[in-house]
Amino acid sequence: MVRFEKERTALGMYHPVGSDIYWHRKVKGKKEYQEIPDITLNHRTHRGLALIETLATLVHEMAHHWEHTIFTEVSGKEIKGGYHTANWAQKMESVGLVPSATALPGGKKTGRKCSHYIKGHKDDDSPKVGDQGFLQAFKYMPKTWVLPWNVDVALNLKPKKKPTNKNKVKYICPEWDKETNDCLGHFWMKGDVDPELVWTCSVHNVKAEPEQKG
Repeated sequence: MVRFEKERTALGMYHPVGSDIYWHRKVKGKKEYQEIPDITLNHRTHRGLALIETLATLVHEMAHHWEHTIFTEVSGKEIKGGYHTANWAQKMESVGLVPSATALPGGKKTGRKCSHYIKGHKDDDSPKVGDQGFLQAFKYMPKTWVLPWNVDVALNLKPKKKPTNKNKVKYICPEWDKETNDCLGHFWMKGDVDPELVWTCSVHNVKAEPEQKG
């Protein structure tokens, strides 16, 4: 399962289990549940990144999925979650992504926190020879396979103004003095209010009257 969330600061995360995503089927009338591993991409941190960087993050997490599924099944070894192992690093390099804690050449290739750089791309100062794996795959990937990760459409996020209620009428105390401001003065009421319910000024003891415009 691939999903998006915005709570974390990392570009991506891989969860072998424990993400509360389940697959289920009925066996002899009873439901059997099984947790589904998931790859999470943080849409906040990917905002503004080039498409090649976003897809490299996706492949980075796919390498974790490979290690926790195929590699574990074949080798029989148990993999610690949330750790970048030597097996994961070898898989990354085999597909053209070089592990690096600094995301630059020379960085540590394993550990709790580890990024990568793209072999043959702008951050790689090694000789550009042979097939560069991921870079070549991205270059020749059909455009119809490219998901709309980023859009160049500006969204108006300003809150919309609440529509004014045209049925409301401003009522004013006829004895109200603007200079002394000796009473409540004015307020708003529905235009179809019962005349008996119109506010009476407690200072001047008179009924408020609708404001006369013009």
